[in-house]
This record gives sequence, C-alpha cells and structure tokens, in this order.
Amino acid sequence: MYKLLSNILLASVLTIPAAGWGQNKDTKGKPELKWKPFDNGFLEAQKGRKKLMLDVYTDWCGWCKKLDRDVYGDEQVSRYLNEKYVIVKLNAEDTAIVSYKDKKYSKIALARSFGVSGYPTIIFFDSNGDAINSLGGYVAADKFLQIVKYIGGDYYKSMTWEKYQETADSRSPKEHPDNR
Repeated sequence: MYKLLSNILLASVLTIPAAGWGQNKDTKGKPELKWKPFDNGFLEAQKGRKKLMLDVYTDWCGWCKKLDRDVYGDEQVSRYLNEKYVIVKLNAEDTAIVSYKDKKYSKIALARSFGVSGYPTIIFFDSNGDAINSLGGYVAADKFLQIVKYIGGDYYKSMTWEKYQETADSRSPKEHPDNR
C-alpha cells in the first residue's frame, strides 16, 4: 500500500512541470492575466494594497471581445496588469449577487450604479475600493498601457493626463516616467 501511494505521489509530482505548474503563461508563451472573482478581487486589492481594474462587459459585445483578444492579449499590457493591479470582470447582464462596500447588488444593478451605459467600460479603483476613474469603449493596446501606467503609477495624483502625455512624449525612453 505504501509503495502504491508513493508511486502515485511521485507520478503526480513528475507531471506537474509538464502541466506548466509554476508558470502563468498561455500556450503561446505570453503571460496570462490573473482574473479574480468580483468579491475576492476587492478583498485581495485591499490586502495587497493594489489598485483594482474592473472590466464591465457583456457577452454580445464585439468591442469587449476585441479588447480581450488584442489588448489583454498584448504581452506588455498583461505583464503590467498582473504586476500592478488586481483585475476583475463584471458581466453587466448577469443577475448573480455580489458584495460591494458592504451592500449586495446584482451584477446588473452594480454596473448601473457605477454609471455604466456602454461596453466595454473599465473602472479603476484604489485599494480601498473607491473609484478613481473610468474608461468607456475600446482603446488600442499601446494607449491602454499608457492609461494603466498613469493610474497604476499614481501619476493621476500629481498631474493631469495631458501633462503626463506631454512629459512622456518629451522624454527619452530611459527618462520616461513609466520607466522609473
């Protein structure tokens, strides 16, 4: 019995590396985003003192699918989001109940309470669950990366988006505020 159990354990340990254990990459070698369930995401953001990015979407939304494929599939975007944010998706047509700030909402009602009227809508939160800003519609990966860095790096606290863009455009890559 002991030998059988040890063989099963050994076999399972040997198959873990082959299954990609310890890696967070998809089959193409790109980093895979670490999406969290709604309630757990806000708790994790608070515990880890990280910002939270909420992607409000619908299943029928073509731009939402393009965002998933082209923006979240971008290696630089996914790497930065995994490092600096807790990321969560919210289906704005789902009737499931979630908790936000000690209140219960259907996902539909919560999306409405955030003022979402089009999809996709990205809402950025601080680690306490307070909304920082939102982004409505599709944005290409390069511009999206600038936006998440502006918020993720806390630049929004000390300069306008326009000033951030001017600063970023006038500096060499080494001096760029995102590369500090």
